Amino acid sequence: MNCHRIYWCTDYKILPENINTEEQANAYWCKLPSIGEYNVQSYVCIPADGLHDGPKLNEQVQGYALSGGGRFIQRVDVSGDDGKTWMTANLHQPAAGDNVRVWSWCLWTATIETKRNVRIVSRAVDSAGNIQPEHPIWNYRGVMNNSWRTFESNKIEQSNM
Repeated sequence: MNCHRIYWCTDYKILPENINTEEQANAYWCKLPSIGEYNVQSYVCIPADGLHDGPKLNEQVQGYALSGGGRFIQRVDVSGDDGKTWMTANLHQPAAGDNVRVWSWCLWTATIETKRNVRIVSRAVDSAGNIQPEHPIWNYRGVMNNSWRTFESNKIEQSNM
């Protein structure tokens, strides 16, 4: 692979885990292919960013999920206790099946029990069985981070995005 334009050369690429500086990364830009597909991922939209006001028995939660390569969303799990227990969300997506490709978001809804001072999180599973992980896999630029979207409840800034 040969890079003639810097904006293509440093496109979205996953660099080896041992790369920690731009100087180290320069040795890899032209050797690696660009990312062509998304990882499976989901996000809590309502309540905004999964932050809620306190314990509730029937918290209405909404969000979206998507995956790359035309894979459809098989399941979204939602937790009101920071991932200790899970409820399966209702999916609202285009027709999905063995030979169907899906190239759009899958909206979802769920009713869950929430705890005090605990975030609401979601995790998605796609038609290939890929599961959204709790923690990100580190790489120099942070690309393809599909871990649970989380926020520190006492901070406005994002904690792992």
